[in-house]
Amino acid sequence: MLFVFEPNEIEDLTDKSRARWEQKDAADREVFKRDVATAIGIAGGYINLTASILGYSTGCCQCGKMDAIRDVLGLKNRPAMLQGVGIKDSTRNRRLHHETGFMFPTNKKEDIAVNRI
Repeated sequence: MLFVFEPNEIEDLTDKSRARWEQKDAADREVFKRDVATAIGIAGGYINLTASILGYSTGCCQCGKMDAIRDVLGLKNRPAMLQGVGIKDSTRNRRLHHETGFMFPTNKKEDIAVNRI
């Protein structure tokens, strides 16, 4: 299953919500945009948790050709995130492109400093 997260644009809001948006200053608008990203993250987290409990594998992507995906799906806005849920193919590396055979590289994650109290 593929979940496609498409954020609303300002013009997609109801008249009442759009009027409230227009009264906000730049800082409040940034909070709104952050809240949209947070909501998408929480929804994706719930999908991930639920799928994992049910024994499925999941994966998220924000790096696809989002304009092309929007056009194929007939969406109004660019997708913010794609999340797949399914049965893992243990014979295939998850980084292997399904058509070209290209192996996507990985980057070592940065260490996170932890301050102990």
